[in-house]
Amino acid sequence: MYQDLKGETALVTGAGKNSGIGYAIARKMAENGANVVIADLAKTKEGNNPLITGLPYAIGAKLVQPDKPVYCVTGDSAFGFNIQELETAVRTKLPVIIIVAVDGAYGMEKTAQQRMFGRQADWFGHKHAPVRYDKVVVAMGCHGEYVSKGSEIESAIERAQSSGKAAIVHAVVDPVANVDPPGN
Repeated sequence: MYQDLKGETALVTGAGKNSGIGYAIARKMAENGANVVIADLAKTKEGNNPLITGLPYAIGAKLVQPDKPVYCVTGDSAFGFNIQELETAVRTKLPVIIIVAVDGAYGMEKTAQQRMFGRQADWFGHKHAPVRYDKVVVAMGCHGEYVSKGSEIESAIERAQSSGKAAIVHAVVDPVANVDPPGN
């Protein structure tokens, strides 16, 4: 897949722990000449990394270069904050592809709690109810794909590209392994 993502491609990673996955993909894509934007490195004036920039930045990238493929890698928590922005992508016919790494929790918080306290704080409420983002987005007029194994992602992305619509690939990730994802 990486060899196909050369200079004509933009990748935007959303903020959050799952951006580590995005960083790993971004490094490989950049080696092949792709254009890469790492959204969560854009700090606010207060010095904070914005949590929910992936999808809006991907839409912006597609508006600027509508003939080039645009991908966004984000986590389920960050994606949940702005899923409604898909209405913009559908209305304006922007076929961005969003890969949502789904661990079913506020993963950054779980990781921080584990590091700071040696355990997760159950009272924090970091776990999400199970949501099938691939099904939710179909109701919004997008294309949805569901993958539970790494070997399925390439064909899911190909189908998403072929749809010609804004598309979401709901990629299940192991919540235990995702405590320290690649690129972190």
